[in-house]
Amino acid sequence: MEENHSEPESKPDQKNSNFLPMAVVFVIAAIAIGVYLSQQKPATHTTNTSPAIEITNEKSSDTVDTVVNTYKDGDYEALGQYTTPGGQSEIGLRIKLEKGIIIDSSVEIRANDPPSRRFQQEFAKNYKQFVIGKKIDDLNLTKVAGSSLTPKGFNEAIAKIKAEAKS
Repeated sequence: MEENHSEPESKPDQKNSNFLPMAVVFVIAAIAIGVYLSQQKPATHTTNTSPAIEITNEKSSDTVDTVVNTYKDGDYEALGQYTTPGGQSEIGLRIKLEKGIIIDSSVEIRANDPPSRRFQQEFAKNYKQFVIGKKIDDLNLTKVAGSSLTPKGFNEAIAKIKAEAKS
């Protein structure tokens, strides 16, 4: 009688049989995500700190440069109001507008409570880099030099000036 010393037949391991299809799915998903991310443009924020914008009216024969100015040139003033933890506050704004572009600006600090006054002072020292040389239609300040409420008053004043300057 012959003995059978061979190992019993083993059934394929269920875990190992699922590994290959799952690995393929994972690799395909990783490649798809990589392709998607490589096609996305990175979010960048640049700040133009130049004090003015050069405007040219040169036209070449193959392009048409049409500049539509919807605002009257001039000097404008407005007050902007906003709410702080200390109550209602306001800031004064003066701008000089040419062809829809702000070429000069100043603010008047009008806050009464000390924290608001300090934030308006910091705003006043730092806001011009975001305003001078910019189109009035492109302005919407959110936070300047740690001040997030003063820009709300500034934006309200800009809206009043835009309404006044419409031609």
